[in-house]
Amino acid sequence: RPSVELDLCYILGSGSDWDDNEIRYSLRSAEQYFPHRKVFIVGERPSWLQNVIHIPFPDSHEIKTANGVAKVLRAAQDPRLSQQFVLMNDDFFFLRKQRVVPYYYRGTTSEFIDKHKTKGGYYYQTLQNTENFLIQQGIKNPKDYAVHAPIIYDKTILKKIRNRHLKGCSLRSVYCNLMKVRGKKTKDFKANTMDEFNYQLSRNAPILSSSDEIVKERAFLDWISTKFPTPSKYESDNWHINLI
Repeated sequence: RPSVELDLCYILGSGSDWDDNEIRYSLRSAEQYFPHRKVFIVGERPSWLQNVIHIPFPDSHEIKTANGVAKVLRAAQDPRLSQQFVLMNDDFFFLRKQRVVPYYYRGTTSEFIDKHKTKGGYYYQTLQNTENFLIQQGIKNPKDYAVHAPIIYDKTILKKIRNRHLKGCSLRSVYCNLMKVRGKKTKDFKANTMDEFNYQLSRNAPILSSSDEIVKERAFLDWISTKFPTPSKYESDNWHINLI
């Protein structure tokens, strides 16, 4: 358990299918369930956000994950950010009280390379790049830490990793394997469909990650508006879902 509250750092791109309401509800969940110090936003900034520290940062890579890594490494250079911080995506929601998040992994990188259906695309390439890089670093059987969940990073360690050739790798998996963290094995917290959403609730998951598809489902909107009805201190516009 951290002795001091950590900052939350969101990496935010453009093109939300839900008008950036993912981060609205993510911040409501954090205010309700995860004690923290400040909130940093790296990248885009919705107009209604307040009481946050914004670090403008453009997307300069074609691949989404590469833009995410660049934003994390940029955040690690900011002296205002806590030494250890919680990296957040806009679609991560805390579902119950917690003071720290474990380092979650899903299995080994080779396991997910073998399981991949198409054996193609940027995600498959990322898995391969990550495994190859870590094996070169002397990690014999790398674990896959690319779980859709918050993760705690240390700025000093990120700066050291930044000097290595990370092109096309999963930062989470590189960080956790090189640091030899004691991970907690889990199934992912991502809900792409209502069946997957109901599964996450049925297993009492501590975290939920939504998808572009699920935020269009009336049942999900009913649930999230009931779960987090109160605007957080980070909202200036007193917005609510219109379910009429």
